[in-house]
Amino acid sequence: HGPPAIFVASVLGAAPERMLFSVNHKPGTLSWSPDGKFIATSDAPAQSNATSIVLFSPDTGEKRTLTTPPAQYWADFTPAFSPDSKSVAFVRMSTPITGDIYVVPITGGEPRRITHDNSRHEFDSGVYGGVTWTEDGTELIFSSTRGGTSSLWRVAVAGGEPERLPVGGDNSYYPSVSLKGHRLAYTRL
Repeated sequence: HGPPAIFVASVLGAAPERMLFSVNHKPGTLSWSPDGKFIATSDAPAQSNATSIVLFSPDTGEKRTLTTPPAQYWADFTPAFSPDSKSVAFVRMSTPITGDIYVVPITGGEPRRITHDNSRHEFDSGVYGGVTWTEDGTELIFSSTRGGTSSLWRVAVAGGEPERLPVGGDNSYYPSVSLKGHRLAYTRL
């Protein structure tokens, strides 16, 4: 067993799978930019558990760190590319069970905090609730226990107070928005 690795394959199985890059830490979710230029995931330096968001270019092989959590934070997880491929939303964890959503340009820089209440994003099973962008890139939809049990919420990327979605109900996780057709998929446990 070697380190965890990220692979790419043809959706139709027409070409053999190939390893793109390895990581030092269990990577969690992957997000492929809509323009196809980058894959985002989380990784940690060797002998560290403080994960960051990393970008990898399947075309050039470049792998670079996009975020680094400050010392008082535990990790950056669950990256999600914006529909225009210019930004990445992610959850910055202050503890293994509390976090907030941030957005950072793919060119780097200081991440901008979107939520401000350290709502819970990790659950007893270690599953992350996830974050996704609306197709127009103006809002983020995410799973949070801020209303008691895990449910789906939305917040403007420009900032503001999150509001609970009228769909999903209790125990809803892993939201995913279609880039066309105004549809939302999610998991209810």
